[in-house]
Amino acid sequence: MKIEQCLYVLDVVETGSIRKAAEKRFITQQGLSQAIKSVERELGVDIFNRSGNRIEVTAAGVVVAEHLQRIAREYQDLLVDVSQQDSGIGLQDNSIKIYYTSTVGALYASAVLSRLTRRYPRLHIQMFIHKPTELFQLDYDTNTIAICGMPTAMAEEHLRTADKVRKYYRFVSTPLMCVASPLCPYAGRKVIEIADLYSIPFAVFDDEVNLLDEILGSYEQANLNFIGGDYALFKDIIASTPSMGFGTALTEYYFKRQNIIRIPFNANINIDYGCIVKSGPTAPVVEDCVELVREELSKFVV
Repeated sequence: MKIEQCLYVLDVVETGSIRKAAEKRFITQQGLSQAIKSVERELGVDIFNRSGNRIEVTAAGVVVAEHLQRIAREYQDLLVDVSQQDSGIGLQDNSIKIYYTSTVGALYASAVLSRLTRRYPRLHIQMFIHKPTELFQLDYDTNTIAICGMPTAMAEEHLRTADKVRKYYRFVSTPLMCVASPLCPYAGRKVIEIADLYSIPFAVFDDEVNLLDEILGSYEQANLNFIGGDYALFKDIIASTPSMGFGTALTEYYFKRQNIIRIPFNANINIDYGCIVKSGPTAPVVEDCVELVREELSKFVV
């Protein structure tokens, strides 16, 4: 049993809600429910009774929660004690600079940071948002990492011309698709063609404008009716208007909306999600961050 799973159980006990507990930990309700079921299977008891939207702690769950509270307190005491030792976290681990793309920031960066700060309670974090096209042009030292999402072809192009100073970890590669609600006149299509983008009412999230530039030569040629940096608003517009937008199986995993239809896009564009770091040795905190991104994305299976 992992410490995160212990905390998930305690959060549901405290809030009485899978939704509220998931929001607190910056993970999906599905991911939190799966973690709790894993604990129940490991212990061989039902911690919660589930009936519709209601969830109640069982008698066995009360006993489990009491033990998990002691484990959580001991874990927090351990983090504090370790962070106060001069021989503990070294100076090189006290700070990290994180570059990130806007889609990653909207999807899973918060979950990664939540776990990272629990592991390093005194960590100083600097975060800078960048377009995917900029990430391979930035300077990286031993305490710098980029958490990114970008077209696969873009990543491979930069890697071919890289000067051996950056290392790229590709953890997930998933096809670009289109998403729409039944209100969209193209919702019945089996595939969306490039030519359709000139006439479909289209919405894009932030740096997805770069995708339209890549596909059409200029995003201004598309029939755009929304460009914004709020991913929840973007998905709400897709779900409630005739507009269509880009998506991937991963974005749909983290930002689900009812009645969203997924339609394959015929342009054969894959989107990568992963990390960029300096080539050669990096600070332990950067190595840990890479592993946390890997673990977070391992929840998602294409």
